Amino acid sequence: WLPANSGLSNYTNPSVIANPTITTTYTAIGAVSGCTNSAVGTVSVITVSTSITASSFTYCIGGPSVALSGTGASNYTWTSSSSLSTNTTPSISASPSITTTYTLQGQTGNCSLQTSITITVPPVLTLSTSATSSLICLGASGTTLSVTGAQTYTWAPAASSVENDTTIFVNPIATQDYTIKAQTSEGCYTFPAIITITVATLVTPTIVTSSYTVCPNKPITLSEFTNDATLNYTWTPQIHIASVNNTPTITAQPTTTANTVVIYTLTTSNGVCFKQDTIVINIAECDPPEIDIHNLTDTSICSKGCVSFEPIIHKGTPPFQYQWLFPSGVLSAGSTYTTSTPESCYNVAGEYDVKLVVTNLYGSDTVLYKNYIDVVDSPSVVHAYYDTIIKIQDFTTINATGALTYQWFSYPEDPTLMCGTCASTIVQPTVTTNYVVYGYNSKNCWRKDTVTIRIDDRCSDLFVPNVFSPNNDGLNDKVSVNGYCILSCHLQIFNRWGEVVFDSKDKTVGWDGTYKGKALDADVFVYRVDGLTIDNKPFQLKGNVTLLR
Repeated sequence: WLPANSGLSNYTNPSVIANPTITTTYTAIGAVSGCTNSAVGTVSVITVSTSITASSFTYCIGGPSVALSGTGASNYTWTSSSSLSTNTTPSISASPSITTTYTLQGQTGNCSLQTSITITVPPVLTLSTSATSSLICLGASGTTLSVTGAQTYTWAPAASSVENDTTIFVNPIATQDYTIKAQTSEGCYTFPAIITITVATLVTPTIVTSSYTVCPNKPITLSEFTNDATLNYTWTPQIHIASVNNTPTITAQPTTTANTVVIYTLTTSNGVCFKQDTIVINIAECDPPEIDIHNLTDTSICSKGCVSFEPIIHKGTPPFQYQWLFPSGVLSAGSTYTTSTPESCYNVAGEYDVKLVVTNLYGSDTVLYKNYIDVVDSPSVVHAYYDTIIKIQDFTTINATGALTYQWFSYPEDPTLMCGTCASTIVQPTVTTNYVVYGYNSKNCWRKDTVTIRIDDRCSDLFVPNVFSPNNDGLNDKVSVNGYCILSCHLQIFNRWGEVVFDSKDKTVGWDGTYKGKALDADVFVYRVDGLTIDNKPFQLKGNVTLLR
């Protein structure tokens, strides 16, 4: 057999075993009695290389299947201890319930090769939480929830800014379930966990009592307003309680000295939530009253006026009973002789007494004020005479009658009002003004009236005289701008050659017919006036003026 060293079991026997490493053509040479012949045969060598690829080496129960793919052969056969979607295709889907080894046998021609892969199935974990339920109080500080047993966590509803927190703080306003979904380090989901937070409500208690003042070592009843039998009650301080301290109503008995206080605290609870209320009990000396009278308005009033009174308790222990006496006084609506702050009205002028008797459990006190209330008749009428029209810059007198004293006011304010407290006064308004006068018989008894002074502000009669005679006879000795409404003006006078012989911006200064200290001869001169009226309107005057000598 040829070739030599080509993987044959024998090179001279008629039958040999060929085990070449590569495809080889063999030649057999046979000899019989010196005669030879040969034959040729080829042994082909093929390579089988079977391998498996997987989408994951871990399968999470309930998750997507693991894809397994075989390569390197022509035909495939899968075997495992778990069922497969198929076992003769190169690619299969595996969803094992436990960790499983899958074997793939690949065959090409008469050659075959096996390989295996193991898919790990982690156990489904159960999360461990701080509690499966919790009870909190509405309006309290909330509670902390925690979870362990996985790698990543998702809370619903979201209660934290970091989704993957193992610990979160919650403070719901109503009972709420919090669900935690989690994944292991392999990416497998755990069984969800649920924590229920129950929100309990508790109304703040209200302590009521018949009196906030008590004598030393005297009992007083304190009660919780709602008296809810389902709640737990605790009163403190025990030292000042003469009964058990765990009921809605207790007997308090302060064992302290007078002029101090005892603060009682009530705590209510429904087993989880706690609420408190406090009450201050004043410890009094338990003395009889010592009183005085205080008026809340004024003891000097007008007839048909009213005065309100209140007692001044200098000493004594409540409760008090009152008895008022108002000779000739008439109680106003809603007042009685036994109320603490009555109101008495007086229709007739005069002086009246006031009497008060105050009583408590320990005695009484009486106070009498003689001629305490002074009642004065109001003015029957106050009259201001009369509405008037004057020209601007004129004076006028306003008058009032009907009262003992007066007080004038002006609207708008008039600084020329000479006497604000006179019955008659002079005014010089520049605009139409209302003058209100109050007439008093006493500081509380008054009437009022109004007088209006109207201003005739027509300014059309602005003029400069056309002739004057500066002869010092006191008549028409100067020439100036005339009119009621002049605010400011500039007067210039020119001679026949256009020379300025007089120039003044003072509206009260006129020209006396001189120039540079010398009296001018009779002649005709030209004047010009530029000015503003009191309502800030400009005006201008031009013309001739004759100087006579």
